[in-house]
Amino acid sequence: MGLTRNTILASFYGLGTPVHLSLFGGIQIPAIGVIWFLVTMYCGNMLFNASLKIGTYFNKQVVIVLVLSLLESILGFVIARRLALPWSFNAALVSQIFYCGGYLIRYLKLMENKNPVYFLGGLILWGVSVHSGFFYLNTAFANAPVLAILGALGGSFVLMKLAQAMISFNWKLSLLRNYGQLSLIVMCFHLIDITLLHISGFIYNELTMIHVTPILVVCAVICYRLLFTILAVLIIPHIPLLRSFYLNRRFPVVNPKLGIISKRLF
Repeated sequence: MGLTRNTILASFYGLGTPVHLSLFGGIQIPAIGVIWFLVTMYCGNMLFNASLKIGTYFNKQVVIVLVLSLLESILGFVIARRLALPWSFNAALVSQIFYCGGYLIRYLKLMENKNPVYFLGGLILWGVSVHSGFFYLNTAFANAPVLAILGALGGSFVLMKLAQAMISFNWKLSLLRNYGQLSLIVMCFHLIDITLLHISGFIYNELTMIHVTPILVVCAVICYRLLFTILAVLIIPHIPLLRSFYLNRRFPVVNPKLGIISKRLF
């Protein structure tokens, strides 16, 4: 019964981290795992689309989107100090500033701008945020919210510019492309790895016991996790039936035109 109750609570709340609520005499809400990101992204998409529509209605889209995103992000941090909302809604509120950041990057055409000042600015913000403390988006907590957000935006912009530069060299990036396109498989198998297999923990403990340098231990764990998800990306699309759970558009269980079991399933 306890397991069923915990499963229901975890599913309803959709939190990435266990939380104790003081409501109703105190309730312990279990974590649902990395799936919290999906429900948060769903809520975040709805909120930002609403901001876009409001901005379009008043014919001041940029200003209204910026103001609403700032207010929603502040609200997310403030509420998170007192209460964890269902469906990781605190994180969805905070995420609005990142939606807005992407919107402004596109609006200002910063990706097309070759001026290195923007890249260096993003790099500096990213570096400064490293020393600003922790930032947990899943619980909408940051030691220094302003620096954390600026650093995250700056770091994201730097990575996008680096990715843009890699593409311009005409390198064969089919594996990276597949890795990005099949991110659902990456996320699910990363979850399987950290919750069921615990191999990364075993690697960490074994290397620590033989006094390997901490930075090398962390690098080894990261390399293992990357390799595990890469293998999943390479193998899952070739396994009949199982692939339909992750790639239903490419391998549908039911043919949408005929309403029958699809031959591509097998």
